[in-house]
Amino acid sequence: MKQIRKYFIMQNIEPKQQELYYDIVNFLWDNGNVVYSKQYYTEEVQQIISYCDWLVLIDNRSTSFRDAQKVFLDELNLKIFKNKHFLIFMNDGVYTDAIPSPHKIFHLNGLNKKELELFFDWCNRLYLFQQPLIKAI
Repeated sequence: MKQIRKYFIMQNIEPKQQELYYDIVNFLWDNGNVVYSKQYYTEEVQQIISYCDWLVLIDNRSTSFRDAQKVFLDELNLKIFKNKHFLIFMNDGVYTDAIPSPHKIFHLNGLNKKELELFFDWCNRLYLFQQPLIKAI
């Protein structure tokens, strides 16, 4: 039986990014994943992250995967992040370290709703971030 993936996503404090944040949360949730948000967990963040497989961040200020990752880790003062994959949405693309070396998996022409919808369509065609349906025997 396939284990459900768990995602921890940072809530962006920039009002113009809020809608994108909710779009990403909905996409992951609608595809059968468990999604935790810093918005709802304050004291238990370290513990919640220890259960998660992926750490997700929307960052339109950083210039590289490593810069965005550092912002994420510093802001949460994280001690536990080994064996976690990062999924980082930046102005020029979507990056992950789930494949060797941080790699841009999708190019964005700006971090906006239209580009995000293109990314979600691409993910759906490739069955990325989706849980398989469990069939009864």
